[in-house]
Amino acid sequence: MVSSALGVGCGIAVTPLVYANIALNAAGPIAALAIVGAYCFAPALGLAVLRRPGTGILTGLVAGLVQVPVTPFGWQMILTALIWALPLELVFLVTRYRLWGTSFFVVAGAIACALAAVTSVPAYQLGDFAVPVVVLALAVQPLSGAVATLLAKLLSDRLARAGVGPNLRPVEHRG
Repeated sequence: MVSSALGVGCGIAVTPLVYANIALNAAGPIAALAIVGAYCFAPALGLAVLRRPGTGILTGLVAGLVQVPVTPFGWQMILTALIWALPLELVFLVTRYRLWGTSFFVVAGAIACALAAVTSVPAYQLGDFAVPVVVLALAVQPLSGAVATLLAKLLSDRLARAGVGPNLRPVEHRG
């Protein structure tokens, strides 16, 4: 239930970035790929809050479902959600879901977005650009994912203090 609620909230919050991505794509792939990591936000938040296998995929899919009727891509948003959620979930699976620190979320976001870059080549028609532009665009994408997962982790820490998470009790703040 919490995963679905997070997915709905993330789907609503990230939808304006779908339109921003369309607009930035007119400026070139570097600008567009600078914010594409936002698609990692929902799965990262689901994983950070619930710390359970599969919650990244479920949260991402719900976010994608929310975006189906409100974006020009329709049902493709579900595929987009999977393209970003699966690599992130895979990074956590490799660690057997044992690492939950902020620095790991940053690294996981960068790795996931680097893996998802395979889909960016055709989606952003990177073959039409000079090699330096492609290299820079593909370097920006993991940075974008690192920032998105960092923001998700910071938000999850705040939510944990408010009592949202695995134990559903407020965490006392010391210090």
